[in-house]
Amino acid sequence: MANAFVTLADWGKRVDPQGGIDDIAEVLSQCNEIYDDMLWREGNLPTGHKDTIRTGLPQGTWRMLYHGVEYTKSTTAQIQEGVGMLEAYSQIDRALAELNGDVKAFRLSEDDAHLEGLSQQMATNIFYGNTFVNPQRFTGFAPRFNTVCTTTAQNAYNVLDAGGTGSSNASIWLIGWGERTCFGLFPKGSKAGLVYEDKGDVVLTPESSWR
Repeated sequence: MANAFVTLADWGKRVDPQGGIDDIAEVLSQCNEIYDDMLWREGNLPTGHKDTIRTGLPQGTWRMLYHGVEYTKSTTAQIQEGVGMLEAYSQIDRALAELNGDVKAFRLSEDDAHLEGLSQQMATNIFYGNTFVNPQRFTGFAPRFNTVCTTTAQNAYNVLDAGGTGSSNASIWLIGWGERTCFGLFPKGSKAGLVYEDKGDVVLTPESSWR
C-alpha cells in the first residue's frame, strides 16, 4: 500500500517547521518543449484517425523528338492511427490531508507530481512508444524510423547515420509539423490536453477498502 497511497511518513516529509506544506524542490522535473512546438489535430474516428498517405510518385519521361510520353500514376495507401489513454488517480485519506489544516495545499503537493509524471510519460511515448511491445499505447517516431537501410524501408532516406556505435549515442529529430505532414491526435469528440477531475470524498467500507 505504501507504493500506492500517501502514508503518515510521507506527510511528515512535506510539513515545514511552521506546520504548513513545504515548498517541494522539483528536481525530477523536465523541460519538454515538444508540447509547445507540436501541432495537434482532432481525429476523424472515436478511437484514432484514418488517413491517406502517398506511397509512390509518378516518373516523367525524358522525351526525344517524335517519341511519345508514357502515362504514369502515383500510389497511395490508407492507414489508421490509434491513440492511447494515459490516466492517473491520487487517493489520500481525508484525516491525513487534514492534519496540517490545509487540505488543498496537501493535495496539490501530490497532484503536481502526478502532472509531471504524466508529462514525462507522454513525451517519452511520442518518441519511443511501440504498440507491438505495449498495445495499450500509441506508436511514436523511433519505431517508424528505425533503420538506415533503404532496401528494406523507403523512409530510411529520412534517417541520417552519423556513424556512431554503442549504446551511448543520442538522436536529433527534425520534425516538420503540419496538417499534411506530422501532427498529434486526440479522439473525435474529445478534448485536447489534460483533463483534471476532483472526485471529492469517497466513503470506503470494509468491503470496498483497498487491500
